[in-house]
Amino acid sequence: MSTSRSRLTIVGIVAIALFGALFARLWFLQVANTKTYAAQTERNRIRVVREPAVRGAILDDKGRPLVQNTVVDALTVSRRITPEQKDVSFPRLAYLLALPMSELDKRFNDPRYSPYAPVPVDEDVSFNQLVYVREHPELFPGVSATQLTVREYPTPRLPNSAPPGAHIIGYLGSINKHEKRIHKGEDYGPIDDIQTTGNSRYSSLQVSWNKHMSRGLQMLASYTYSHSIDNTSGFEASSFGGGGFGAGGFVRAANPYCPSCDYGNSIFDARHRLTISYQYNIPSIRKLSHFHNAPSRVFDGWMVAGVTTFQTGFTVAGSSGVLKF
Repeated sequence: MSTSRSRLTIVGIVAIALFGALFARLWFLQVANTKTYAAQTERNRIRVVREPAVRGAILDDKGRPLVQNTVVDALTVSRRITPEQKDVSFPRLAYLLALPMSELDKRFNDPRYSPYAPVPVDEDVSFNQLVYVREHPELFPGVSATQLTVREYPTPRLPNSAPPGAHIIGYLGSINKHEKRIHKGEDYGPIDDIQTTGNSRYSSLQVSWNKHMSRGLQMLASYTYSHSIDNTSGFEASSFGGGGFGAGGFVRAANPYCPSCDYGNSIFDARHRLTISYQYNIPSIRKLSHFHNAPSRVFDGWMVAGVTTFQTGFTVAGSSGVLKF
């Protein structure tokens, strides 16, 4: 009889201990660590899917498309790919696309693409390549085979000229790292797009001369020959006519089908610029016999310095009513 009671007592103690441990764990999950597990559950339940809006076609006055959409098959790489996944995927992806590894890395790190969205490393891939990646996801972790909508400029162009829509109408794309730094503090988010218009080129030749002369004279001369060309700056969008020196507003194109016709000297193009800076250390008058006992804090360490700039002028519009004095 006593043996049975001892066994029941042991079984009861074990049962109580197990239930106690179970209740303690439940209390820890439901009370002590509620916020942590709730956040993990929320992350598992919600997944952000970026679905960019498809832009409509832009037509001219005769109904001909200036800009339209086309769907292409593409291979994209996630921005969240780990180094281990990259070591597995990239050699196989480079072999599949017949690309060197350096070119694949360059495409993946292209600053033109958003840091928050997958990067297309190849567009308009073949059907076989697309199917192979979809059928072997374990061979390409972090890589997706998808379809992208891209803008197409089908308007006929002049020989050796760029598509007119890209420069006159502009293009829209995800904000990249460089643009995000430029527009810091302007509330651009991870899914925002930014419009880019215009085409420009700046070339310059710079020469400098530095000379330490005797008796405390030092001179520095810098000469710059430059040439700025674009198809966006003009008096319609400048401070001469209203919207901010070549940067505000838009310039009406002389011919929407020929952007190269508007490609010329910028209104802020200054060909020649010469800057001369000079510094002369004035000798101390304490070196003279009559001022030998003069206080050094007052008469020592004086200098004369200056900067002089010579520059050719900007372009001036010939039409009346543009310049406002």
